[in-house]
Order: sequence, then structure tokens, then C-alpha cells
Amino acid sequence: MEKYTIKLREAKLTKEIAAHAEKESHRQYKKNLRHSAMPVIALIGYTNAGKTALVNLCSGAKLESEDRLFMTLDTASRQVRLPNG
Repeated sequence: MEKYTIKLREAKLTKEIAAHAEKESHRQYKKNLRHSAMPVIALIGYTNAGKTALVNLCSGAKLESEDRLFMTLDTASRQVRLPNG
């Protein structure tokens, strides 16, 4: 094989390995999450419905939120301690 072909093949394999490692990492994270003693809650709803404001209120976080469509598209995780512990 010529050098160019080998380099292309190496780049493709490196990319595949990285994708597989990321997938395994996510799988391990989900497995650990299932076995944790801490309950996990997902907050979903319509666009501009106040989900980020609710997370800020409950957790004391300072996530940016405005009365503007599609302002917060990124996911966020926060830990909240309930009054009953």
C-alpha cells in the first residue's frame, strides 16, 4: 500500500476506535447511574415553558434563561437536596 492509503486507513480506524470508546464510556455511565442510591429525575417539556427557571429555583443553579425561544438547547445536570433529606 502506498503511504497515503495507509494514512487514510489509519485515520479511519482511529476515528472508529474513538467512537467505540465513547460509546463504552456512556454505557458504563448509564450502568453506574442505574446502581446508584440517588434517584434521577428528568425534566422535559415544551419550548419556553420555564424548565430552566425551575431547575435554577430548585437547585440554586445559575443557568442562563431568558424569555426567548430555544435559549437553552444544552442539557444540564444538577443535584438537588430535598427538605426531607
